[in-house]
Amino acid sequence: MIILLFILDGCAINSYIKAQTPFIDSLSEKGFISFNCKTVFPTATYTGHSTIVTGTFPEQHGMIGNQFFDSNDKKVKHFDYYDPSEYIQTQTLFEMLKSLRTMAVAEPITKGADYTFSMKELNKIPLEERDELIFDKSLKLLRDYNIKFGVINFAGVDGYGETFGPDNKKYLDEISKCDHFLSKIYEIIDDKLIMIITADHGMTKVSRRFDLKSYFQKEGISSQFLESHRACHIYSNENNKEIIEELNQLKEIDKIFLKSQTKDIKLHHKRTGDIVISANKGIEFEKENLNGSHGGYLKEEVYVPLIIISKNYKLKYPPDYSSRTYSTLDVAPTILKISNMQLKTNLPGSPI
Repeated sequence: MIILLFILDGCAINSYIKAQTPFIDSLSEKGFISFNCKTVFPTATYTGHSTIVTGTFPEQHGMIGNQFFDSNDKKVKHFDYYDPSEYIQTQTLFEMLKSLRTMAVAEPITKGADYTFSMKELNKIPLEERDELIFDKSLKLLRDYNIKFGVINFAGVDGYGETFGPDNKKYLDEISKCDHFLSKIYEIIDDKLIMIITADHGMTKVSRRFDLKSYFQKEGISSQFLESHRACHIYSNENNKEIIEELNQLKEIDKIFLKSQTKDIKLHHKRTGDIVISANKGIEFEKENLNGSHGGYLKEEVYVPLIIISKNYKLKYPPDYSSRTYSTLDVAPTILKISNMQLKTNLPGSPI
């Protein structure tokens, strides 16, 4: 049996529904499909991927955003420049399934994988070529190394969403292109095959950047503002009261959590900021000139597709599965159950 986990990076549910996905549509009727699956907050790349490949909350795996302030060496660690696999604090599926031959293709979290094609390598090529290269690399690894478990991250979807926005035809076409790649992988593999398809986060339209650091500098407040697109960890240097007062007056801010309150959203960790905030609709904290983004608490960022397709193997689903609410935390225990791994993991999610 081969189990492949496909992540349509940054695939919003409404955009997925609008896109042409004939392959998935034709098979998901016989399998499993839910548009009632939630990811974790912040809805940022490294946080979302870490939860999917470990089956744990950010408070456990420690990937509390795309960057954090490391109190040990007093440095900012952004995972675009530091290897996230060196900082994740719980076991990955690659480690749990170490008896199988595994691969990670354009997956940011590669700890324990036997064969990898990294995001660093992928980002060297133009956006329009990325998902096709991911497809080609995946096929080569599957053919050459007898892979039994793999995570394939179609990162180009996220790039198109951020560049053009969640309603743009180019973004929808990229989702459709990935549907075509999935169909080709399905056709080529003759073995028993399980395909699980989900996303690390959704995507929402943004119209402008709000620069938190510049705003607070003008107010005479100096702190570390470490954004993950539409979320931000604030390391406040004991300026909590002043900062909270300012944040409460800003129309750009949606939610505000003190560190003690992050226990309620499973984000409480040594690395978590003294204050955590999310942006209001239409606002981006981190980057200029984006048309789509994520990281925040809006429905279109939090809810993602969850689809299971099988070939030459019959999976059983509970009779009420279509009415249930799911989480990306459920992906890892589902994979472990399918692979018949009897592991004592105490994962917070449930097998589907």
